[in-house]
Amino acid sequence: MEAIGFLSYYGFSPPIDVLRDEAISDDGEINILISDSGDIRHTLKTICDNLSWDPLPKLNFFIHEKAKENLARALLFLTIMNETSLPMR
Repeated sequence: MEAIGFLSYYGFSPPIDVLRDEAISDDGEINILISDSGDIRHTLKTICDNLSWDPLPKLNFFIHEKAKENLARALLFLTIMNETSLPMR
């Protein structure tokens, strides 16, 4: 662990669905705080596993990272995944 550097670029745990046992509230909005995970694996797992909800609640993800580089990478990946006007190339 000491030889991999000062920044945690990737987490060591498998991705988990943070809503696996959560009930939807009446207003249909769920707030999720993911703190210092190193990457967006938990965010992606949660979104993918809950796409079949009807109606789909509004999910608000709050991502907290100590390192600015990790937060910038998470924002870049989320932007690339959600930007439909970018060509595949």
